[in-house]
Amino acid sequence: MTLTFAEPLGPTPTINIALIGPPKTGKTAGAGSAPGPVGYLNLDTPNATRFARKKYGDEHFREIKIPEVTEEQQSPVLDTLYDLGRAAFAAELATIVIDPISDLYRRLLEEKTQRKLRFGIEHRGDVSTIMARTFLGLCEAPVNFVAVAHEMPVKDEGSGETRVYPFTGTNNTNLGGKLLGNVDIIAYSGVSYAEDGTPTYLAQLTSAKGRPGGDRFDCLADPATGCRELNLAEWVQAIRDAETPTQNHKENK
Repeated sequence: MTLTFAEPLGPTPTINIALIGPPKTGKTAGAGSAPGPVGYLNLDTPNATRFARKKYGDEHFREIKIPEVTEEQQSPVLDTLYDLGRAAFAAELATIVIDPISDLYRRLLEEKTQRKLRFGIEHRGDVSTIMARTFLGLCEAPVNFVAVAHEMPVKDEGSGETRVYPFTGTNNTNLGGKLLGNVDIIAYSGVSYAEDGTPTYLAQLTSAKGRPGGDRFDCLADPATGCRELNLAEWVQAIRDAETPTQNHKENK
């Protein structure tokens, strides 16, 4: 058996992001700023994507709807995830967004238990496995992937410190921890207001005050603040620029 080596890196990377934060801090509009066309699986209310759809337009921002349960289609949520995976590996979209991932957990659990009020730990385990495989598969696909999550503060009883995890729909932090391990970028969303009240939506890209942050490309966070304006298409370009050899580097080779 001989070793198989990876192909040379291409000029344009795809990025995988966990976008975490409080409500109304620009997560949906920020996710929609990714390179398009964006396939946006909206699991929130219809108005949740209204601003982003008007801002980016239907050609760029393509909201994905989960169909109703019918006799022919008993598992529309799970079937939609399969269709997302096929579209991702066929590169039919430039970016896939799931927003919020906690509602994906809820919808899958309701579907698996046929909306029963009581369900067992095995059902939760099955749903967590489906979600973990979905996240990993989309991270490996040749598309940008954005997992949008509300924050879930968890207090460490030993140290007394509070650490923020992505809320995945369960109080267990295992699934959120796996997501953070899979993605390239962990971004915590926030808003900064100018004197005239104009908002600027930002992302914290370094860990601070118990909030997670990270950048596998090591080129996005401002050295002074650890933040960057929440524009994912600009992030992709910044990563590409950082990985492109400078003229001096080329001459020295």
